[in-house]
Amino acid sequence: MIHDVKVSWMYFEDVLSGKKPFELRWDDRGYAVGDTLLLKEVRDGTYTGRSCQKLITFKLSEFEGLVPGWCILGLDGGA
Repeated sequence: MIHDVKVSWMYFEDVLSGKKPFELRWDDRGYAVGDTLLLKEVRDGTYTGRSCQKLITFKLSEFEGLVPGWCILGLDGGA
């Protein structure tokens, strides 16, 4: 499954390069290992036209210290 999501311009370059290999997300889309995130860069509420795809390789949820309903997704993959 491909999840079409927004990512702030402040983090886009680090996600693209792999420097930030994770995403903290509200778990409202049924994210699962093996799914793909299509991350679309947003600045000032507007899409910039830049995007990248990352494979979800790990999902952390229902963990002590993590607010219920949120998850951390481990990412891998090319630009």
